[in-house]
Amino acid sequence: MKKLSILSALLLTALIGTTKAFALIPPAQILLCDYEVISDWGHGFQGQVTLTNSGGAPTTLNDWAVDWAFTGQQKIVSHWNSQIVQTGNQVSVKAPAWNSSIPPYGSVSIGFIGEYQGDNAKPLMGDVCFGKQGINSGVPFDIIEGETVHLPSDNPNRPPYPHQLSFSLVTSDSRCPADTACIWEGEVDTSLYFDSRELSLSSVLNSSKQIPNTLFNIDFNHVVSPDVGGSDPLYVINLTVTRINMFFGQVRWIDEDGGFFAIIGDNGQAYVPSELPPAFQADGLEVSFQAVESEAYSSLGLAVHVYDLSLLNTTVSP
Repeated sequence: MKKLSILSALLLTALIGTTKAFALIPPAQILLCDYEVISDWGHGFQGQVTLTNSGGAPTTLNDWAVDWAFTGQQKIVSHWNSQIVQTGNQVSVKAPAWNSSIPPYGSVSIGFIGEYQGDNAKPLMGDVCFGKQGINSGVPFDIIEGETVHLPSDNPNRPPYPHQLSFSLVTSDSRCPADTACIWEGEVDTSLYFDSRELSLSSVLNSSKQIPNTLFNIDFNHVVSPDVGGSDPLYVINLTVTRINMFFGQVRWIDEDGGFFAIIGDNGQAYVPSELPPAFQADGLEVSFQAVESEAYSSLGLAVHVYDLSLLNTTVSP
């Protein structure tokens, strides 16, 4: 039997990215703030902010308070489910006495009616807000430089939004100026973090890759702003994060820690199943499978629960 050493497995995993420690690992308790416009009738709108008590091990959040700064000429004229005070562009919100607590993984919604002139631009949420929740798989979204968004887990035993994607910075912008004829249109290179994993994405050719040690693909769709030569202080890019539904790889015997079977994906990602059916415990089998995140941790690859295992071109009943 041909054995795959742990060094070989790690080298395969390294082909699609690296892992490093970073300060953006979620704390035990975070407050997710999701701002949305429910309806807009031109110079008037209904807004809503949903607050979710999340994190690795949250406790009940009492006497919650948030703030945000409108980036346009918006003014709140009425509100409900909260105490709101607006001074200029700055909005301060406190919990009402009858709804002052948010249980672990619970949510409260703040509603209001506003007026505006010009653009009804999205506000900048205050420091207490950790980021957005509920980025849906396969749905494009905008993210501002310095912003963090959150993605759900398929595993009901994990917190509802355990993953975070942070747009750290733009490392270079070589786009061709608008009034210049260029042989090459140039590109925008960015640095992002998915949990503790640094990612480098480029706007050229709609950059797409699997995020290392995850079940997600990420696509860089386009730069929203600034335009080439624009004066906007922060970049906004449009991304799509997609949950991978089907995987392909090879069952390999890892000759470490007493030996175990793993699946090395076609892209080099190592998957460590919580349990592999006996019919698939053979080195070198080419398989397709589906997976969900495991609550376990493995330093040798991504810990998963696998299901719908099939030999390529042949289905095997475990």
